[in-house]
Amino acid sequence: MSPHPATIEPDRPAEFTDMRPTGQVAVVTGAASGIGAAVVHRLLARGMTVIGCDVVSMPSTGAVHQQLHPRRLDVSDSRAVRATVHAVLGRWGRVDVLANVAGIHDGFSAAHSMTDELWDRVLDVDLTGPLRMARAVLPSMIERRSGSIVNVASVAGLSGSISGAAYTAAKHGLIGLTRSIASMYRQYDIRCNAVCPGSVTTRLAEGDAVRDPWGFEHLRGRLSRPERQARADEIASLVAYLASEEASFVSGSIVGADGAWLA
Repeated sequence: MSPHPATIEPDRPAEFTDMRPTGQVAVVTGAASGIGAAVVHRLLARGMTVIGCDVVSMPSTGAVHQQLHPRRLDVSDSRAVRATVHAVLGRWGRVDVLANVAGIHDGFSAAHSMTDELWDRVLDVDLTGPLRMARAVLPSMIERRSGSIVNVASVAGLSGSISGAAYTAAKHGLIGLTRSIASMYRQYDIRCNAVCPGSVTTRLAEGDAVRDPWGFEHLRGRLSRPERQARADEIASLVAYLASEEASFVSGSIVGADGAWLA
């Protein structure tokens, strides 16, 4: 999440060097663009079947469509979340990976000017949305005694001087949820980790209209612009690693991906 106007660079998705199906099934939210789309590409490159979920239609992916199954989904709709996961389990019988990427921003709104509507909407998508998704997939993961959940949080979950009150609270909460899931389900070999990107060239960053000039001005003095913004694929590579068996003993980790911005 960038507090500065972003220049959108083309994503550089992983090359599809190994398209042999692995039998693993992944569900990715926020899959139509930005980090979510890059995560889809990374998991497809690992041979997974990917159900890409978003509130908007996903663009065509050409030759890789056989393993990609787009689905419209609003993570703030509990009934739709349950129906989506039920459909996935009905067709493939498993969910090995859940990548919670979907998110919205609050325009740097300060606590004293935060409306109930904005607060509720940001927390509904950015915090309760990942809970809804995890809640839907965890029973089947418990039954299979296997699974990996990766939540895309933010450096705003590690600091109070990055973003507005609602986004900051939601991302702090998502880190807590990550740790809770990792601890509570570890005996079932279910892993849960979070990635905390800094400034990324995504359309979410591009759409960070300053809703609250007062809030933005009181943050700007504490922020220094990173030397460069990350590409979405650079974040996606970390998500894909944490989702994979290569990270089989990594759980409950909150992994920064901010180019030493907070350092």
